[in-house]
Amino acid sequence: MSTAKWDEEFAARHRRHEEELRQLYLDLYHGDTEAFGRLVQILRRTHKERPAELRALDRDRVIDSSWYKGHELVGMLMYVNAFAGTLRGAREKLDYIEDCGVNYLHLMPLLESPEDRSDGGYAVSDFRRVQPGLGDMRDLAVLAEDCHHRGIALCLDFVMNHTSEDHAWAKAALRRQERLRSRHRAFDGEADVWLVETHDDGVLGIGRYRQGEKPVALYNFSETEKTIAVDELGDYTNLLSGLDMNKAAVTVPSGGFVWMICDFTEDEKNGQDR
Repeated sequence: MSTAKWDEEFAARHRRHEEELRQLYLDLYHGDTEAFGRLVQILRRTHKERPAELRALDRDRVIDSSWYKGHELVGMLMYVNAFAGTLRGAREKLDYIEDCGVNYLHLMPLLESPEDRSDGGYAVSDFRRVQPGLGDMRDLAVLAEDCHHRGIALCLDFVMNHTSEDHAWAKAALRRQERLRSRHRAFDGEADVWLVETHDDGVLGIGRYRQGEKPVALYNFSETEKTIAVDELGDYTNLLSGLDMNKAAVTVPSGGFVWMICDFTEDEKNGQDR
């Protein structure tokens, strides 16, 4: 990949992180180097299009990489519809939010998702559209601009590896398009049970058991690496690496995740049990 015409600032950051990013991406997406190349070009384009004031903020945060760990941040989490009705309503309340000393605003899921099948807004059907009742992407952009001018960091809550069955990628996967199908695992029906448990006072396990399927996320919120035992560990596969987790314990890095899922049967892998 030629980098001769790259912006020097982007090129420097790319060199610093390329090896790690490439390894993580190729482990997750079956060694697809062509797709990784497209990702890098998208990153380069969006960096070029990024407003100057946000690029300046990026530089500050590169210098102070632990900015989000400081005691200067005061956060507020909200569902926009419950707090202000719409995104425009949320913007109208920024004076109040600022008076409360808040400089980090966390908006719970607000992207377009199907009614009555939204999984709390996390089952996104279109990452480029806001839920119609809240406004549109321009309303979100104006809210973000106003927040930034006030020194308020804005965060959206969404899960990039979780879509609704209505999303274009999921529809293509269900039509047996091989490239997209290889990147999806599909689950039918309602959850049988949610499981939340702690391990060794530092690791939180969250599992959603569906008709025998057991996706589980382990998160280590402590400041040290934790090694924990997990029941039925031999059943699980690391969802990111695809490696069988057939040991007696799992090591979870500080501040990091380990995603696991129960192995599928051959029929499930072929989509015959959908």
